[in-house]
Amino acid sequence: MTCRMMACAAGVLVALAASATAQERTAPTPHERMAFLEGTWELEPGGKPESIAAEAGSRETCAWLAGARRHIVCRAFRESAAGRQESMHVLSYDAHAGKYVAWFAFAGGETLHYVGSVDGDRWVMEMQPTPLVPAGLRLRTIITPTANGMRFVEEGSKDGGPWEIGEDYRHKRVSVGDPPSATPAKPSSSDPTKGPSRPRDTHEPMAFFQGAWEFETATTPEVIAKRSGRRETCDWLTGGRRHMVCLQRSRSAEGVEQESIYIISYRQRDSTYVAWFAIPGGQNVVYHGTPTADGWVMELQPTPLVPEGMRVRTTVTRTEGGLRFVDEVSMNGEPWRVTEDYRHRRVK
Repeated sequence: MTCRMMACAAGVLVALAASATAQERTAPTPHERMAFLEGTWELEPGGKPESIAAEAGSRETCAWLAGARRHIVCRAFRESAAGRQESMHVLSYDAHAGKYVAWFAFAGGETLHYVGSVDGDRWVMEMQPTPLVPAGLRLRTIITPTANGMRFVEEGSKDGGPWEIGEDYRHKRVSVGDPPSATPAKPSSSDPTKGPSRPRDTHEPMAFFQGAWEFETATTPEVIAKRSGRRETCDWLTGGRRHMVCLQRSRSAEGVEQESIYIISYRQRDSTYVAWFAIPGGQNVVYHGTPTADGWVMELQPTPLVPEGMRVRTTVTRTEGGLRFVDEVSMNGEPWRVTEDYRHRRVK
């Protein structure tokens, strides 16, 4: 796996985890368009009173994942009755579909998925189907730059009807620049007895991954060479125990520090654990997970990045002082075949 859970089975996903080359770091236009999000933002007065009240005091900081200009990671913090809470989204460009994709995670446990495009300086991002909105209702957000920030127009269309504006608000830029990491230090913790900080049986299995880890050993010299020096830190999204956020750091062949990020969430409507990955090369992949008595089994979901008929999975189990990862591949329904067997040790 490019991160602890992500299999590069039989070399199929090695290209995804490979170091970003100098050419890759000179981002093509579709990726570079996302650069307008870099910086720190706050809500401007002028929207609906209830929206202003909900976002009062919140700030959002957006930065590239280190090592390549392929994914923008945005993290926002706001104060609530239960303490400080965080939301996060990752914006990427899907080269296969020719679309921009954004994956959102909120401290309360919700996730949202947007897909969209950009025409000139006008972004149109449409929410993908979710049980959080009524059937037949489509929602989209139109984003355009302003003199000192961004304007957001949120629209809805019911049963194929015309788009109607629901919200119209602005964010102003309060700082410019690329922070050294897309994952800043976490602010003060929230009250563990309130709101999403209260443990739930459905979400607590994700605590299995919490901690700081580094590559220890593997069964083959090739895997040792590929994974040597990788480090990973996993922790709950601030303000709750609903999403596990993991940031992996490694060094490219050219010696450049690069990052991958993934978010593990629990999807209540079908009782599925979903892991959304953003990889230095620019790709996104999704795994579905199943907790076991001593670990997890994570299976790659269909993607144009692997051959048709191929299934890829990783089984993660505890060891003394760390974790063991067994990557397997199955082609056209054949028995699972082990491709990698490696270990990480806990460093914190």
